[in-house]
Amino acid sequence: MLAHIGLIVWGMMWPLGQSERRVEQIRDLLGKSDLVVVATAETYHPVIDLLKYRRERERSPVLDPARAERYMLGVVYRMTVREVIYRDPKRAGDIAVVGQPGDALLIYVPGRLADPREFGKAAFLPGGEYLVFLQRAKLDREDFRSAVEHVVGAPMSEWRSFPDPRVIYYTPVRDPFAVLLMEGAWRDFLQQTRAVANAPKP
Repeated sequence: MLAHIGLIVWGMMWPLGQSERRVEQIRDLLGKSDLVVVATAETYHPVIDLLKYRRERERSPVLDPARAERYMLGVVYRMTVREVIYRDPKRAGDIAVVGQPGDALLIYVPGRLADPREFGKAAFLPGGEYLVFLQRAKLDREDFRSAVEHVVGAPMSEWRSFPDPRVIYYTPVRDPFAVLLMEGAWRDFLQQTRAVANAPKP
């Protein structure tokens, strides 16, 4: 209770003009999200179309990274939850969106592997701690009929079919602030997000 009150008081102390804009920005992000967490990136695997990948290998045994878009569908990141900031109340009874500290989290990002140092890109450096605004990923198995997780260094027989029907995947919401590395000023953004998420609803 005291921590809850402290967050509210802290929020009231932000510079007024800046705080109003930031509060609206964070509310908008929360409104798009099923789940907001602080999580540590562990590993990542490219998701590829296996048939197209094999065709590229037939053309050239040494794959050209510049041609990866011909067979690459996206990237799956494995994360460990450190803190749950927010859950969509409308999904309160949905066990699939209930994350706890220490839980594993799978995040799917469509498209080629992005540079995690570039602001606004949904990408994660292994070992980095991130504030992430997430929604449930809607993955139709029909769209991934020949898709696998490419486990680098493992034989093709050990690559996993994607998506795994036993697993829940999330994806970052569409917003340049959806994925933030927890360093510098972004730690202040995390504090502000906690305050907004815990503030009484009008």
